[in-house]
Amino acid sequence: MSRRSVPNRLVAAALALAGGAMAQPVFGGAPWQIVQDPAGDAALRATSTQGMPLLPNCSLPDLLSVKAGSWTSPTPTTDPYSGSYSSSGHLLRIDVVIDGFVNPPGPLTGPVAFDPFAFGPLPLYGFIEFDVDRNRDTGGETSAAAVNRWLANAARFGGLPSSSMAGRAPRWRSEIDLDYTTDPDFERTGSDWTLSLCGCFTPTIVSETTPNGQFDPGETMIVRGRFFQRAGGYKAGSAVIGGSSPGAYDPLVNLRFSHSLATDQTTVTLVYALDMVGASQLAGQSVQSVDTSVSNHTSIQEGVQDLINRSTWPGLTGLAWTLMHEWNDQNVYDSLEVDHWRIAAIIGTTYTAPCDTPYVWTDIGFEVTAGDMDGDESVSAADAALLSSIIAQYDGTYDDADMTVNGEVVLKDFGNNFSLYDIDYDGTIGPGDLAIIAPNPADFDHSGTVTVADLFAFLDAWFATFGTTGSGLPADIDHSGAVTVADLFSFLDSWFASI
Repeated sequence: MSRRSVPNRLVAAALALAGGAMAQPVFGGAPWQIVQDPAGDAALRATSTQGMPLLPNCSLPDLLSVKAGSWTSPTPTTDPYSGSYSSSGHLLRIDVVIDGFVNPPGPLTGPVAFDPFAFGPLPLYGFIEFDVDRNRDTGGETSAAAVNRWLANAARFGGLPSSSMAGRAPRWRSEIDLDYTTDPDFERTGSDWTLSLCGCFTPTIVSETTPNGQFDPGETMIVRGRFFQRAGGYKAGSAVIGGSSPGAYDPLVNLRFSHSLATDQTTVTLVYALDMVGASQLAGQSVQSVDTSVSNHTSIQEGVQDLINRSTWPGLTGLAWTLMHEWNDQNVYDSLEVDHWRIAAIIGTTYTAPCDTPYVWTDIGFEVTAGDMDGDESVSAADAALLSSIIAQYDGTYDDADMTVNGEVVLKDFGNNFSLYDIDYDGTIGPGDLAIIAPNPADFDHSGTVTVADLFAFLDAWFATFGTTGSGLPADIDHSGAVTVADLFSFLDSWFASI
C-alpha cells in the first residue's frame, strides 16, 4: 500500500462528512484517484474576435471525470487496456470521461494542414495536466504554450483557481504577455506532464471497430501520436534527445477513444509506463536502463530522473531554471505515486476554418469555482462587493467599449479579450454577473420572481430562527452569522424595492 493512501482516505472521509464539495478529488485509496466535474456545466467560451462559425451541430464537450492510477495488465503488448489497478503496477492508466460523443482531434496548427474533421465531425481538443511531484513551483510551459492552458484560461470561466495558483491566473487578457519574468506567473502551471489533445500533429490510426477512417458512435478507435508530453518549459534545461524537438520528452503513444451508446459518454484512455519495467512490458522486451533518449523505452521514471539530474546543471538559466531547480534532491519514486498527483484540465473544440485562435473552450476542471473573485474557494458577499467595485471603476472609461456610464462594462475585442469579472461570458461586466453571485435576497423562494409569497416565506424562516446563530441560516440576510431584527429590515428594503 502506498504510504499516502491512508491520508488520502482520511481526506476523502472528511470531504464526505463536510458535504463533499464538487470537483474535488475522490480517493479510492492506493493505487488510483478520480477527480470529478459536474455534468451539464459546459458553456461556450469562444476565443476568436473574427466571428468564426463553430462546427455544424456542435455539441459542447462536457468533462465528467479524470481517473488516474497505477495499472497492471496480463497482456501489455497486445491489449494493455485489459487489467486492473494495483499498488504494485508498473503502468499508468488515465481515463478521461466526456459526456456525449466526441472524436479524436484532427490537426489544427503547426506545419500540418488544417483538418479538424480527420476522424469525425466533433473533434475534442484540450489539455489534461498532471503535477506529479505536487509542487506548484516546478513544471510549466513557455509563455506562448501557456496561453492555451488551464491556468491562463481559468478566468474565462468566471473564477480563480484555489490556493496559491489564484495569484498566477490572469484576471484580464491584457495581463497575458510573452514574457515569463512579468506577473502574473501563468507560465508556472505546476504541471509536469500533459495529456495533450492539441491538434498540433496528425495522429495515425492503429485500430478501429469499423475500418472506415472515422470514429463513429458506439465505436472504439486507437490513434497514435505525441499525446503524452512532459512540460515544455523543461525543454531548454533537458538533456533529452529523440523527441519532436531538443529537450522534448514527448514519445509516440497510443490513445484509445471509446464511445458508449448506453451512457452516451466518450472515454479517452492512455496506458503508459510508470517506470522502466512498465516500458519493457509494453514493448515486450527486456528492461532498459534510464537514459536520455525518447527513441527507445520511455517512462515517467525516466523523464523525472532527467529533471533531477539536470536540476543542478551549471548551464541551467531562465525559465528552465525557474521550473527545474527545485527538483534537486527529490526522489524519483515519489513522483510515481499516482494517487498523489494533482490534476487540472481544460477542454473544448474548434472552428470550421483557420482563424486567429484555434480553440473554443467549453469546460474546465477541477479547482475553479465560478464567481470566486478572490481565490478563497467560495462565493460570498466579498466576491459580490469586489465585482461591484470593478464595475464602478471601469464603467464609462476608455476600457469600457461603449464609453458610457450605465452600470456595465463592455469588453473590447471580446473573445480574444476576456475578464474574470464577466462570469457569464457574454462580453459585458454588469448586473447579469452580479445576479449570479449575489441573487436578489427578496426572491426568497428562488422562483425567479419577487411576489407576496417571498414575504411570507421569509417571515416564516425569520420567526423560526430569530436569535439563532450559525452559518447558512436562510433568514440571515445580512450574513452576520445571526438572525436579528437587522435581517428583517434588510429583507423588507429589498422586497419593497423589487415587488
